[in-house]
Amino acid sequence: MAERTVETEYSEQSTPWRGLLIFVPALVLALVAVAFGGASRLNPLGLMAAELFGVLALAPALLRSPDFAYSRLTLAAFAILALTIALPLAQLAPLPPGVWKALPGREALAQAVSLIGLPDRWRPMSLAPDLTGGAVLFLLAPAGMFLTALQCGPRQRMWLALAILAIALVSLPVGAVQVAGGQSEHVQFYAAATAGLPNGFFANRNHQASFMIAAIGLSASLVGPWSLPLGLERRPLVVLALMLVFAVGAAATVSRAGLLLLGPALIVGLLILQPRMRERNRWARFALPLAAIVAVAAVIVVLKGGAIFDRFEQGSGAAGRVSILPKVVATGQTLQPLGGGIGTFDMVYRAVEPLDHLIPEYLNHVHDDYVELWVEGGWPAAVLILGLWIWWGLATFAAWFGAPRADSALARSGSLVVAGLLIHSFGDYPLRTPALAVVFALACAMMLPTPVFKRRG
Repeated sequence: MAERTVETEYSEQSTPWRGLLIFVPALVLALVAVAFGGASRLNPLGLMAAELFGVLALAPALLRSPDFAYSRLTLAAFAILALTIALPLAQLAPLPPGVWKALPGREALAQAVSLIGLPDRWRPMSLAPDLTGGAVLFLLAPAGMFLTALQCGPRQRMWLALAILAIALVSLPVGAVQVAGGQSEHVQFYAAATAGLPNGFFANRNHQASFMIAAIGLSASLVGPWSLPLGLERRPLVVLALMLVFAVGAAATVSRAGLLLLGPALIVGLLILQPRMRERNRWARFALPLAAIVAVAAVIVVLKGGAIFDRFEQGSGAAGRVSILPKVVATGQTLQPLGGGIGTFDMVYRAVEPLDHLIPEYLNHVHDDYVELWVEGGWPAAVLILGLWIWWGLATFAAWFGAPRADSALARSGSLVVAGLLIHSFGDYPLRTPALAVVFALACAMMLPTPVFKRRG
């Protein structure tokens, strides 16, 4: 007689040891990646640590995956993750000489190989295989976080969010010390960091601002029906205060992207919080306007208003970034439809950079990650980006308007965090840092329902 498969709701208590096998590596990965992965370059030790713990998290996650039944949205997320990893791997596959030479953008390199007398041999599609290989390794940490967090229960996911929030809270006084230290480089964690700015655990203030925006979203998740330290799940006003603290932290960076994202992040975060506030407090109907007033007042008091207007009036950095986009797009067109290889933008652009654009600093990234990914990954990368946005839209709709879920606050908060990072990527490259890539992966897992545990009966 064939065995019958019975599907039951995942329970952290029913499988404590197996739950710990997943949760502990995820927790360590979150702490290590966020604390030491705040730079996209010149950070070999932090990157190596994130990748190592990503592997340690992946091992038990992959071993456990057959035990669960997943929703369609989860299966779609698996497909996007698999294709994201497959893209740079495919660019590393050796190609016959005739095929490689026929690829767009390889003419100059093929001529150089011929001039120095190197024999024809099979070569990978990527113009810089070592950089593309590094991009594959980079994906280990976010992939490990996504797969482990996905197999964690809601309460465990909230503990992962709490761990990241703890680091975010520590980064606030660190930023204050960096500002107080002026031009001293001893209070900065990375050589590329600009002295005198509140970079926190990151190499620049834009990524610190993005981290603070993500912290606002993660804070809103703390009102779920699971017990937490200090009884946070029963104290929505305390959670609201925490969100406002991170709002001040985002404003203190005076990052243009952070300032533009701050208002929408607070509004959505408060919408997540409002149902619990209505349950616990009779004057909850005043929570939204009160919170908005407090947030605006805090920004004015901390920054005295003028710094914000000065930042937007300067605009020189943003104008410079926009001015190079036509040349970047023109460079990308010469490499289509497959791109130059994930991670190769710096090398590709320096080879064609116009003389009138030369400055003492070099352009290591486009401040538009979608354009950069198109240059590096071609139209396949563009399709993946579109697929990610569609998946986010469907998962967000399910979180806000789908069937009621006990972890709806968790799912909605994840949606807010993912949206903030995806929107910021239009003007920067936050997901090129291991720290924010891991936060992004956790938020994606938070959006999805807890998997159903399959047992035979």
